[in-house]
Amino acid sequence: FPMTAQYDIVVVFWGEAFSARFFRFCLASLLAPGNIPALSEASIVRLVPVTRAADWQEVSDHPLVREVAEWVEVEPIFFSPEETRDKYAAMSLGHAIALERAYSCRRRCIPVCPDALLSDGALMEIHRALEEGAVMVLAPALRFSEDGNERLSGALERAGGGRLALAPRALVSAVIEAPHHETRAHFWGAKNFSAFPVHCLWRLPRARGLLVHTYSWAVIGINLPVLPAHDLSTLDHWTMDGDYVYRNCSDPDALDIVDDSDRLFYVSLTCEAERSLQKGRNPMPYLSLRVSHFSTLMDPLKRMLFRRRVVIHGEPTDTRELDVIGAEASRVLSRVNHPPTKLEHLLWRFFARGMTGFRTHWSDWITSRLNVWFA
Repeated sequence: FPMTAQYDIVVVFWGEAFSARFFRFCLASLLAPGNIPALSEASIVRLVPVTRAADWQEVSDHPLVREVAEWVEVEPIFFSPEETRDKYAAMSLGHAIALERAYSCRRRCIPVCPDALLSDGALMEIHRALEEGAVMVLAPALRFSEDGNERLSGALERAGGGRLALAPRALVSAVIEAPHHETRAHFWGAKNFSAFPVHCLWRLPRARGLLVHTYSWAVIGINLPVLPAHDLSTLDHWTMDGDYVYRNCSDPDALDIVDDSDRLFYVSLTCEAERSLQKGRNPMPYLSLRVSHFSTLMDPLKRMLFRRRVVIHGEPTDTRELDVIGAEASRVLSRVNHPPTKLEHLLWRFFARGMTGFRTHWSDWITSRLNVWFA
């Protein structure tokens, strides 16, 4: 690759918890040989931590910060997350500040979350895609649990607080048996299937993986210099997995979709105690999918990309298994073909409330009668 591209690797974090995850997961995996070290030889790279000045003062002498400074420039941006309404708004503010600066400097951007792990070689794969003309690189945004995961804990212990270099299949294998409870509620056939699903998942037992259809995409590479204009309005009220992609690159042919984890694997790790736990049984999974699909929260690009099949696997894929599970997924998606009626919306609202704790003796009775109707 010619040494022409310039990158800002952006990560927003603050406070003790986010800082700890940044070092344990994100920065450790960014320092894998095929990530920052390799990218720094192919291009000009800055690591841009967006954080509070006090937090940076506490962590700036961390061994991993000193190590990454041997490869790339480290240029922190300071901001005040406490001035926002919640952590999601703070994350969006940090991204907006860093993306605006990267765009004005005509630099490509690789946004990563502090709790993210990237497989070894992921940054070079993003670089390759952008060099070949992609405007953005997208990967499924799935959450896995960091609690009680012996495989992941073993890999982290072997890293000893230093570089964490895991090939894509090794990283998949380290997390695949520990999906976060939010993710578990998106497996098709789960009794508590999400009332407003953003993924639809099937297990691939032989490949030790997942077949994924999703509305939720992590933007892991942006070729900002090719954008004639840069619309950051999404981040005023939403996060980057909102309609940021649609507002800035609505052409699906300009997107590089990571639809096979053998290329790269990007995963977010979260404690089980974080995020609300959906309770109750969903008697209407098809209706829930249609409500989600035709919601105003889903732009036309999200709806189109939902049809795109993604395969995540820790072992070689089995053609027969993919054909069988893929056929089932196609049957499910074929029924997501028209918006809910007003009556269906009313029924969905009633049962969605029930799944989050609003229960009465007659709501359970109606659930049992409508189970066959909408199953």
